Amino acid sequence: MVIRNADSNYPQARQSNSSQTGDIMPGDKADAGGGMVQDWRADAAIDITAERCPMTFVRTRIALDRLAPGGRLSVTLRGEEPLRNVPRSAEALGHRVVARREAADGVVELLIERAR
Repeated sequence: MVIRNADSNYPQARQSNSSQTGDIMPGDKADAGGGMVQDWRADAAIDITAERCPMTFVRTRIALDRLAPGGRLSVTLRGEEPLRNVPRSAEALGHRVVARREAADGVVELLIERAR
């Protein structure tokens, strides 16, 4: 599992207090409410593309637990099973999936907001 500050591509063990606005690219998916996400700010990010269930959500939960309430986690994943299980498990714990965007290669990025 790699946890990185959303403001850089370098692995880091700490969270960032700064924010970053992501650009909405062609093919980006709408948020759960049907609108486009204009602020893809994440306080931390993990890549679980190499993980298998149930470790996909275990890693996600650990990263969410490290965030302050209201903090946002960007989760990069691949495959049908984690795409079903990670959002469902996060929402069952009271967190909110703010947005989702997909790449042509099957990689999906979720933006999850930690419960307050």
